[in-house]
Amino acid sequence: MSESNPRYVLLSGDGEGLGNAVLHHLLRRDPETRVIGLSRRALGDIKGYEALGGAERARHIHLRIDLSDEGQRAQAIQEILALVRESGGGLVSLVLVNGSGYFDSDLQADPALNDRMEVLNVTGPLDLVKGLATHCEDDAPIFYFSGVLTHPSIRDPVLRRHAACKKRAVADLQALVGDRLKVVMPGAYRTAMLTRNITRQDALLEWYAVPIADPYARGGLPDVVAKYATLAHHRCATTIIRPRLSRLVVTTQTAEELANMLPGAIRRAARAILADTGQTDADHDARVDYFRRTKLYGNDFPYDRITSTHLWPAWLSRSYAASLSAAHLLH
Repeated sequence: MSESNPRYVLLSGDGEGLGNAVLHHLLRRDPETRVIGLSRRALGDIKGYEALGGAERARHIHLRIDLSDEGQRAQAIQEILALVRESGGGLVSLVLVNGSGYFDSDLQADPALNDRMEVLNVTGPLDLVKGLATHCEDDAPIFYFSGVLTHPSIRDPVLRRHAACKKRAVADLQALVGDRLKVVMPGAYRTAMLTRNITRQDALLEWYAVPIADPYARGGLPDVVAKYATLAHHRCATTIIRPRLSRLVVTTQTAEELANMLPGAIRRAARAILADTGQTDADHDARVDYFRRTKLYGNDFPYDRITSTHLWPAWLSRSYAASLSAAHLLH
């Protein structure tokens, strides 16, 4: 690593979940890049910190802040700029793994979470980009994590609110930075947020159709983001998504275009995926019955087409994934 001109990646959410996975992949993938991480956790409480080597820890600068607090955001921006300027280095990318969606019972117990959802998903990321983007290298990409387009049929009121926040943030960020913005749509990963909510009756009960992946595994979405984070923006995919029937889609299309192209892949479950997640056909049918009774996805969702007797066999699922690969959508 060049001590005179160090390269920095700014990463929010480095304490746990997908942001923490990106942190580990960045530190292990590129021995030249330093990572400035932001989260509410103390340095010693960052997940997996004890497993990092000494050289990896030396390249990680952690700022403990609550990104929902305007004063702390402003202070963090100034500290980051001072650090980069004093070192003579540059910011090569911003990776915004921003925070939580909630469920009805959460908002009933604490209505202030509505405001927090807005700040974490829209105001906070916009403030970071406004404060830092002009001090980034000219070709620096900016990654925004947004799961809202992985299921276009969302009907749950809280999820719709969360989706509206995410879509508004993407539109505002694109207005600021144009094609430097890269949208990341993770799908389901084995993180604390997932395991806390997967058993909740008011949660979105579609996990049966999603292969729950390890975010720390090589070749997964956090690893791909870590690779792109050190490249010029024109060498990065526009959209990175992990839908149900394929491991990963990396494409030059926008998130909206991709969502419109893959309604079937997003809507249908394959027997192979059910087997991977340990679900039986009876489990699947019980979930579909819940969807139908509660009209979770509205009146027009094709509930009867996704019962177990109509699920794709494993060979057809593999064939569909192969067709995505042939169309250069699957990587």
